[in-house]
Amino acid sequence: MSDRIVILGVGFGTDGAPTWEGLAVTNTVTTWDVSSVEEAISGLTGNKPEAVDCLVVAPEQLTGTLTANIERLQENWPDVPILVTNVAGPTARDALAAGATDVIDCDREAAPTILANRVQNAVKQQSRDTETISPPNADSDYFSCRHDQLIDSLLEWSSDRMSILDRDGTYKFVSPAVEHLMGYDPGDLLGTSGFEHIHPEDREAVKDVFEEVINCPDQIHSFEYRVQDADGEWMWVESRGTNRFDDPNISGVVITSRKITKRKEREQQLREERKRLNILFDRFPEPTVEFEFEDGVPVAKRVNSAFEETFGYDSDELLGESVDEYIVPQPKNQQAATFNQKLKSGDEFVADEVVRQTADGKRYFLLQTAVYNDGTEGFAVYVDINDQKERQQQLREEKALSDTIFNTLPDIFFLFDEHGQFIRWNDRANEVSGYTDEEIASMHPSEFVVEDDRQEVFEGIANIIEHDETVQFEARARQKDGDPIPYEYTGTKLTDETGNLLGIVGLGRDISGRKERQRRFEAVFNNTYQFTGLMKPDGTVIEINETALQFGGLERNEVVGKRLWDTHLFQNSEKNTSVVKTAVEQAQTGSPFREELEVQGAERTEIIDFSVRPIVDEQGEVTLLVPEGRTITALKERERHLKIINRFLRHNLRNKMTVIKGTTDVLFDEIASTGPLEYLKQIDKAAVELIELAETAHELLQLTIEADTQLRPMNPSDTLSHVVSKFRTEFPEASITLSVETDSLVSADHRLEPVFEQLIENAIIHADHDNPSVTVSVTENNGAVLGRIVDNGPGIPPDELSGIVTDEEQTQLTHGTGFGLWLVRAIVDDYNGTLSHEYVSNGGSAVTVQLPTATDASSR
Repeated sequence: MSDRIVILGVGFGTDGAPTWEGLAVTNTVTTWDVSSVEEAISGLTGNKPEAVDCLVVAPEQLTGTLTANIERLQENWPDVPILVTNVAGPTARDALAAGATDVIDCDREAAPTILANRVQNAVKQQSRDTETISPPNADSDYFSCRHDQLIDSLLEWSSDRMSILDRDGTYKFVSPAVEHLMGYDPGDLLGTSGFEHIHPEDREAVKDVFEEVINCPDQIHSFEYRVQDADGEWMWVESRGTNRFDDPNISGVVITSRKITKRKEREQQLREERKRLNILFDRFPEPTVEFEFEDGVPVAKRVNSAFEETFGYDSDELLGESVDEYIVPQPKNQQAATFNQKLKSGDEFVADEVVRQTADGKRYFLLQTAVYNDGTEGFAVYVDINDQKERQQQLREEKALSDTIFNTLPDIFFLFDEHGQFIRWNDRANEVSGYTDEEIASMHPSEFVVEDDRQEVFEGIANIIEHDETVQFEARARQKDGDPIPYEYTGTKLTDETGNLLGIVGLGRDISGRKERQRRFEAVFNNTYQFTGLMKPDGTVIEINETALQFGGLERNEVVGKRLWDTHLFQNSEKNTSVVKTAVEQAQTGSPFREELEVQGAERTEIIDFSVRPIVDEQGEVTLLVPEGRTITALKERERHLKIINRFLRHNLRNKMTVIKGTTDVLFDEIASTGPLEYLKQIDKAAVELIELAETAHELLQLTIEADTQLRPMNPSDTLSHVVSKFRTEFPEASITLSVETDSLVSADHRLEPVFEQLIENAIIHADHDNPSVTVSVTENNGAVLGRIVDNGPGIPPDELSGIVTDEEQTQLTHGTGFGLWLVRAIVDDYNGTLSHEYVSNGGSAVTVQLPTATDASSR
């Protein structure tokens, strides 16, 4: 090989092609230029060299793909090194894969002799004995080995990872770069799934793109996703995939990937920054619009919430529209056009006072506008200065108005300086105090109140001046000729725009009426015999009356501020604590609570009817709870006495009557004459009636004393059906019919059955013939269920009805002899129902029990 090297430049010699001067060719190199691959193959005639030592390819000047051009050159010069210029990244890898000896990124290389050195190295590394080009079939093992080493080095140290995957995504080849990029040994990945290390959230999307690569061999697909490195950390990569199954040397999907984690982090930072800026823009308190100029007119790109609220337009209405057309008031003036012209003339910031049409009418604004992007876009901020512009006019109007208001106020108005010198007051101050204007002007504010309350005035003035507080206190206003009047005074600083103190302004309000109402409330609250209090919804006591405090021997501070169940009154048992907690929880939902409790006092315990009622505001929210306790110890004692009487009637009286009855039965057997026998029959009948009376009285007491505390919905039709069935069996000679026209429910308990038993049994046993007839019906009318019992007997005597179906008082001359109807009346009253009676045409009685339906009863 001679010292001079001959280079054939393919893609050189045309307009815009690279020059050898730019490629630092030295004097040891001879160059020939051809403009195309065709010219290189077929045009080596004339004075062009017959043999070359190296081919240098400028791919951007050639037609066709780089791979195809390299392959054609290799077919004609299989042993001549081919160098490709101005390529990098995936294009460089494609060139090397197609057979190029080396690639040169001339734009990035800094050495002036880089091309010459690369050419010399490439030529020297070929194993040939002559300076001419070897025949196409000559061996070039050394050059091929060097070519493979170059490719391996590029693959290992490339910033990109290259891999080849089979159709199912299995790795067939992984470049060595994977080791320093992801920490994996390439051999460990071969035969494994390429999807294994992909983030679960990205895996399906990557599979879909991979499927598209398989189905579209002529397209290159790019996609971004997360993969896990050998240390378990997740990184973002960008991959390009192409189908090369048609290339027998590859036969797979070629994937090149590069790490883009930092770019993704920057993108996320930009998104977050943009989000913060958008939030700042939207929450900026001043109306703001971002705009762009179209034909010299500012067109809205977006507006913030303050703009929408101020001007009364939704952003959707303004986007893409001229802002001036919406908010510049009619008739249009030159001001808006002049302002826009300033911006277009190059001023980056323009501020001016403008009038704009808002949702509330025309207002003055300081319009501050800044442009960017060479004056094509900008931001406009509208600062409302309407108050400043109108201040003088408002002050004049307010002064005239204040003069009128101050003198018509029902309260005392005053203004004095920091030394206590009165500056202004209204007529009410004269009327209340009885002092003249001259007298007030010479007085100190403390002289308006009685001497005992003046310390409140001094402290209030000090707090206003020293601590900038608005103060409120009560003091008795002093009258020149009269008794003191309780007043509530409110005062605060009066300052100018710069914060300088102008004086102290305030009002004095007559609270004598409020004081009187407060005294009345406290009189009622503290003088009731019931335990009464006031709680927050969480059960914290904020008020408690004297009755409760005296009973518990407590001071107010021992109860107020505590949860009700933690107070001494309810600490005598765990049950009490639990019940009070339940009561508060139920009342919090808006439902009242009521139950009997035994509470602990200072000297005794009491049984109380305990309740907690909610107090709601206009929105129905529970704001306060009212706990109450009504002493029922005496009532419970009376119940105990009634139970004793009940036992007496049940056992003692009944047993005595049974003895009389038994003795009478014996006498019947012993006496044969008819005279005394009649008397014995009368004794026997009276004994039977007394026994029945004792049973009825016992039942009345039982049902009264042991009545259910909670009524529940019941079907009276079912109850009557059971009672009628029972009496049909007990009195087979009686005709009992039942008609049911409604299944409506009523609020009742187990005592409903004895009500109907009494009425139907009385109708049967008091009949004056052997075949009594009773008709029972159930109907509904006007929100009430009516149970009607009609018999064909002699009718109930009027004395028996006295005080039962009427409210008249019974006397010794008008009273019944039995407890049955009293039992019925007592239970029906407890159900909030009514009991009525009428005589029917056949001489019998009709008794009607009317009970409200369950829904109607609950509303009552």
